[in-house]
Amino acid sequence: MIDFVGLLLLNMTGALFTIASFLVFGLKEEKPTRWAAPFLISGAIALACGLRMAWTWPLPGPYNIAYGEMSVLFGGLLLGAGICLAAGWNLLPMTVYAFFAGVAAVIMGVEFFLLGLSKQPLIAGAGFVVSGLGGVFAALPIAYPKQWMFRYAGAAVVVAAGLIWATTAYMEIPAHLTGFAKYLPPGMPPMR
Repeated sequence: MIDFVGLLLLNMTGALFTIASFLVFGLKEEKPTRWAAPFLISGAIALACGLRMAWTWPLPGPYNIAYGEMSVLFGGLLLGAGICLAAGWNLLPMTVYAFFAGVAAVIMGVEFFLLGLSKQPLIAGAGFVVSGLGGVFAALPIAYPKQWMFRYAGAAVVVAAGLIWATTAYMEIPAHLTGFAKYLPPGMPPMR
């Protein structure tokens, strides 16, 4: 089985820390267009990988839904935010989409825990729930950028989610390298 969950998790981690940094620093800027590139990059990766996973199902059962479909929603949101930032548009309409994607992530996280999915269902479930809460409450710092409490509270939630996914992602790297150490694509002669 070939999967790219590690890439999705690392991308999620980078995107969440980008969002947190933007909430603290970028929302104060008059023209935060310089923040567009990291949103666009992480959005493109999340959308492309999420679509492939959602369409081809490289993982067992529900993991394709959890990681693939949620990555599509997150990637679309990041791309939309990146376009808004590049064009100088208001981000507030994006928070409507973020709310509904966030609710889906919270539900996904609860189900991860209840169904005992993954090696560590509590941690994976918490990652989805905390990430989702960031989306559910995204409107507050965006609508009130001068209210430092909303910006810092939003950033704290997103950093917490980023730390959960970072822990999972960086623990996955050695497991993936070990698991695929002897893998050869079909038709490739053995390496010496």
